[in-house]
Amino acid sequence: MTGSPGSVGPASGHPDGRHPVLVPEDWAQHLDASEWSLGDDGLPFRRAARVLVVTRDADVLLLAGHDAADPDHTWVFTPGGGLRSGEAPRAGAVRELAEESGIDVAPADLEGPVAHREAIFRFATVTCRQDETFFLLRLPTRCPVGKQGWTDLERDVVDSIGWWSPEDLRAAQERGQEIYPVRLPALVRELAAGWSGEPLDLTDPVDAKVLAEPTAHPVQCPAPTARPQMTSPNHPYLRAHTLDARHPRALFPAPVPTDSRPTIGVLALQGDVREHSLALEAAGARPVVVRREADLGETPGDRIDGLVVPGGESTTMSTLLSSFGMLDPLRELIGAGLPAYGSCAGMIMLADRVEGAQEGQALLGGIDMTVRRNAFGRQVDSYEEDLVAPELGAGRDRPLRAVFIRAPWVEEVGRGVEILATTRAGRAAGVGGADGGRIVAVRQGALLATSFHPEVGGDHRVHDVFVSMVTRRA
Repeated sequence: MTGSPGSVGPASGHPDGRHPVLVPEDWAQHLDASEWSLGDDGLPFRRAARVLVVTRDADVLLLAGHDAADPDHTWVFTPGGGLRSGEAPRAGAVRELAEESGIDVAPADLEGPVAHREAIFRFATVTCRQDETFFLLRLPTRCPVGKQGWTDLERDVVDSIGWWSPEDLRAAQERGQEIYPVRLPALVRELAAGWSGEPLDLTDPVDAKVLAEPTAHPVQCPAPTARPQMTSPNHPYLRAHTLDARHPRALFPAPVPTDSRPTIGVLALQGDVREHSLALEAAGARPVVVRREADLGETPGDRIDGLVVPGGESTTMSTLLSSFGMLDPLRELIGAGLPAYGSCAGMIMLADRVEGAQEGQALLGGIDMTVRRNAFGRQVDSYEEDLVAPELGAGRDRPLRAVFIRAPWVEEVGRGVEILATTRAGRAAGVGGADGGRIVAVRQGALLATSFHPEVGGDHRVHDVFVSMVTRRA
């Protein structure tokens, strides 16, 4: 990792050493300052140890938690946490495992270190870096686990602990559940059979790309705008083993064009960057990562022919766009006719008006519509529905399976907006006073937006439509 946990240099862009936008002035109130210190990139950094607890049947022990600043945003993660001053990783792994699960083992019972992971993520308004060492504990079968060792803080931000089968783990990830490390569903059976002795690199390629650039070339940022505050002010110190939350996302470097396929950028700040990239490729496009202004070009078609704005959290996305100097360039390109598609939070970002937005939240705009954030309810209200949408290639004989995750809907549209899909009448009944039949897909000119996630599930018809839109204008 380029950044270090030690003292910071002048490159951080702020006199107190912190990144002026990604790290708020009161960052130490959100993170335990005894474990975290500012690195030379201006981001809080710490070292951590984790345990992969796996049975012979490849069941794995995992916790589920949520972001203190966004309780509806949840993720699943392995036992572990930050190392204390002078604590060895193996000793820290044993201690964290006992605290979080009640499983008490000797340091010698752990195999490894079997893996290493570098991560960058955003938690409670703070963007952080973490360096994790993983150990393996193989058990004959599932054993009882308990919360007796949890602190009050852990009880606030950790929702559950339990055993997951490989099938349940993979299915959850395919539904869009965030699981860390990302490769875990594909590894559990291999780990259950025994560790090969070869250390694994569990760093998400998404994180690897982000870590390689911002740390080497720190962003010089303007003064931050107003930020959302913690929803739990009575608990200022939050355990970082729950911190694998949303973070800037990236996937692939832009390839050198070798064919005539349209080049479509995927905004790599949050969301299903990989999934959108795969769907675009299946639809006949060449996906590339867009994270900096230099990735855009000066005019539509200069470097990219279209843009996908994935889901995530629109407030965080706005902050990151401002941080990376992307907001105004994207607005100019979209206004000049660059085709763009937004899913879920991406729909919010492409709207001209948003109900429920944070005060001062910046939008890309372009579609004459009013969108309501989190309209369908909390995370637990996420659902799937078969949509009939002829303009998206979905007839009654072959409907489109739409996945709604804390999804918005469209309250109203202007005259130039084409409605492409609505929910079943009655599905939204009682939600926000609605009576169902809500607008969930629209198009205006070169802009397309859906409140659902078509990148999940392998059905690429929405991406087919967008690639066709891009091709017609390329």
